[in-house]
Amino acid sequence: MSTIRDPAYITDAGRTMMTAGGDVTYTKAVLYGQDISHLTSDQVKALTTIGSPLREVKVGISDKQNTDRGTTVILEATFQNDNLANDLPYTAVGFFAQKGNDEKLIAVAVANTGAYLTATSPDGVATDALDLKLAIAIGDATNVTATVDPAGSVTPATLNGAINKATHDLTAQIDTKADKTTVEQELAIKANSTDVDKKLTTKANSSDVYTKKQIDDAFSSRDATIATKADKATVDAEISKIDFTPYAKTADVNKEIKTVTDLANTKVDATYSYSKAELDKKLLALSTDTSGKVDANQVVTMIEGKADKTDLDNEIKAVTDLANTKANTVDVDSKIKTVTDLANTKANSSDVYTKTETDNQINKFDLSKVKFRKQFLNGDGDKVDKTWSATKNDDGTYTIDLFNDDWTASKLFDVISQLPDKADKSNTYTKTDVDNKVNEAKSSAQSIANQIWGEVNSLKGKQTKDSADANALSETGVYYCSSPAKNFPVGQWGTLVTSNGNGARASQLYFPDDNSAVWFRTLNGNWQGWARLANIGDVNNAESSLTSLINAVNNKVNVTVPLFRRITAGNTWNDILGASNGDTPVLVSIRDEGGANTLGNYSAAVAFGGGDTKGVLNVAYSDHTARIIGGNGNAPVWHEDIAWKSDTSNLQNIINQQNQTIQSLTTRLTNAENEIRYIKANYVEGRTFPASQEAQANSWENENPQRIAFIER
Repeated sequence: MSTIRDPAYITDAGRTMMTAGGDVTYTKAVLYGQDISHLTSDQVKALTTIGSPLREVKVGISDKQNTDRGTTVILEATFQNDNLANDLPYTAVGFFAQKGNDEKLIAVAVANTGAYLTATSPDGVATDALDLKLAIAIGDATNVTATVDPAGSVTPATLNGAINKATHDLTAQIDTKADKTTVEQELAIKANSTDVDKKLTTKANSSDVYTKKQIDDAFSSRDATIATKADKATVDAEISKIDFTPYAKTADVNKEIKTVTDLANTKVDATYSYSKAELDKKLLALSTDTSGKVDANQVVTMIEGKADKTDLDNEIKAVTDLANTKANTVDVDSKIKTVTDLANTKANSSDVYTKTETDNQINKFDLSKVKFRKQFLNGDGDKVDKTWSATKNDDGTYTIDLFNDDWTASKLFDVISQLPDKADKSNTYTKTDVDNKVNEAKSSAQSIANQIWGEVNSLKGKQTKDSADANALSETGVYYCSSPAKNFPVGQWGTLVTSNGNGARASQLYFPDDNSAVWFRTLNGNWQGWARLANIGDVNNAESSLTSLINAVNNKVNVTVPLFRRITAGNTWNDILGASNGDTPVLVSIRDEGGANTLGNYSAAVAFGGGDTKGVLNVAYSDHTARIIGGNGNAPVWHEDIAWKSDTSNLQNIINQQNQTIQSLTTRLTNAENEIRYIKANYVEGRTFPASQEAQANSWENENPQRIAFIER
C-alpha cells in the first residue's frame, strides 16, 4: 500500500502556535481526499483547511525530548479500516492542535499517488491500518509545552496490546482446569454392579450420596461451558506472532493492564475447583482385575470417603460460576483474528536484527576516527573552513556536532524569507530611480514656489478684504482676506494674489494662513475651478503610495517571464517562454515567427501554466487555423490543430457525397444480382454428344428441363 511523502510540512498557523509559548494540546489527525500534490511547499504551509474529512482519529504523543537545541515531540496516529465497506483512497493527512479554544491545522503530510486504506472483511473487524508518527522539532522555544488530549493518550496499537495480554492471562487461568475429554475418559470407568451390591448393603442410603448420573450431569454441564473456551495452544501460537514493541507510554499501558488485573482478581481462583492432576489422583485410585472389574472393597472405601451431597453441590456451583466468567470462544476468536491480521503486517523475527544483534554490529565500528570537513558561514557571515571529529555518546551513538559553528542554514533562511517581499526588477524602480524622480519633483515644486513668491513680492497695491467674494477680486493685486465668503477654495483666512492681463484673462493663487496647500485657478471668460498645488508633503506621500502600489502589483503579477515576447523558434519551452521549464508560473502573450511545435507565420499565441506543466493556444491570422500545444520537461510533448464548424461541415459534405456514391453502387449491384438470378433461372444449357453416345445424351438432357443435347450424325 502506498505511503506518505517525506517530509511533512508545519503550517504557518502551526509554527505561530508552537513558538508563541503556553500549553498546546495535540487533538486529532484527519485523512483527506482533496488533491494538494500540485501545491508548492509555501502554498501547503499557508493552508488552514484541506476539504471534507474522510476519517478522523485522536492523536497520541509517543515521545517528547528536550535538549539544548529545543523540543522534539513525536505524534502518533493510527487509521484502521474497521467497518470500511470499500477501499478508501486518500491524498493527505492533517494534524490539529489546540491552544485555549482555538483549534488549528498545524501540520500537513502529502500522500503518494494511489494511497488507500483497503476495505475490511465482512465481519467489520479491522485488518489494515495506516500507522503514522510525526516528529515536530520546535527549535529553541523551550517555553513551549505539549499537553496530550486524554481521549487520545493511548493509541489503538497500545490498547490492543493490553487487551491481548489480558486475554493471554485469562486463558492461562482457564488452562488450570481439567480437560473435558480427560474427565469423560476417567468417568467412563465403571464398577461391577454385583460386587458393588454386596458391599452397599452396609453403606449409606442412595438418597444421602450422589448417583453417577448426577455426577455425570454436573460435570457434563461444566464441561460444556469449558468447551466454549479458546484452546491455549491456539491462543499461544497466535500471540507468539505479535510484535509487542510498545508505542504508547509505559505508564498508559500499565494503567490498562492494572485495570484488567484488578478485574481478574475479583474472579474465582483455581483453588476453588479441581485441577486435572487432582481429578487423576481421585479417579485413578481405582484398580481393576484381569477381567476389567473394579474391586468392590476399593469402591466401598471410596464411597466412605465421599463428600456430603450439599458440599458437592456447592463445589459444582463454584465450578459453574467460574466457567461463566470465562470469555466466549466467539469473542476470543474475533480477538485472535484481529491479532493475527495485525501480526501478518509485521516482519518475521528471522528477517530482522534484534536490538542486541544490531548493537553488536554497530559496536564493531569505531566511528570516533571519522573526520568531517566543510566550508560554511560563521555567525558573522564570513566564509570559513573547518574539520570536525565524531564524538561517541553515552548511548553508543556518534555525533558530529556542527550546530554552534555552522550558521549557513540560518543565513540562508534569512535570505529566503526576504525573497517573497522582493519585486521583479523589470517591474520596479530602483532606489536611485525613485530618489531621482522625487528630487526632480521637489526641485520643480521649489522653482514654482520661488517664482510665485517673486511675483507676489513685486506686486503693488496690497489690500485687506473681509467677507469678500473671490470672483470680485479680479484686479491685479495682493489681498489679505479674512472670513472668506464666496468662491474661495477653503474657508481658512489667507492671502489671495490676482494677476490680470487684459481683463478677460486672469489668474489667482490663494495661500491659506494655516500653511496648508496653495490653490490656483484661471479666468478665461469664466472663472475655472480651483486646483490644489502639491507641496513637499504631497510629494513624499505620493512617493510612499507609489512604492505601495508597485509592491501590490508585484504581489499580484507573480509570473517569472515578461507578459509579451516575440519568438523565432518553437522547438523547446525556452524558445516559447524565454525561460527553461520548471516549477514556475507563466502567462505570456506571443508574436509567433517560429514554427516546429507552433504555427509560426506571425501568428498570435498565449502561453500559460504552473508547476512543470505548460500549455499554448496558438491562432493564425491568415485563416481559421488554431493549435493547442502542451507538455512538460524541456519541450512540448504534443500539439494538435482544432477542427472548426466549417471543417466539420466540409467533412459532412464529403461523407454525404460518399453516401450517394455508395447508394448508387448498391443499386447497380442489386440490379446485377437480379440479372444474375434471372439468367441462372432461365438460361438454356447445351452440350454436343457423338452419335455413339445418344443414350448418354438423353440421360444428361433429362436431368434438367433447361438442358438441350445435340447429337452429331
